[in-house]
Amino acid sequence: MPASSLIDWLRSTWDLPKPPAALAATFALSADAFADALRAALPVKRRLLSAVAAIRAEHAATVAPMAARLAEAARLERRLSNLVNRAHGMTAEDEALMWSTAPPRMPTPPPP
Repeated sequence: MPASSLIDWLRSTWDLPKPPAALAATFALSADAFADALRAALPVKRRLLSAVAAIRAEHAATVAPMAARLAEAARLERRLSNLVNRAHGMTAEDEALMWSTAPPRMPTPPPP
């Protein structure tokens, strides 16, 4: 679910014009953490048990599959990066130097 779709869903379903900061990392949240963050942002009159079930269902239908796809994409990016580095004959020391001098906004995080 792109960020704009999430904002539209929050706006139309839950009357939240701006998502809470706790939902900024939506794809890293479990269904319970997502429900808790959204429930905390809802006005008291909207905090119903049925809302929690709807929130968890929406998380399972949209957020969890996207989080799995993002994790798979990151895994494939790391694999491709490793293959390219090997094809260029880079050693582990070369890779360590590359990551230690990389700009702060690299498209992929350094290997663990």
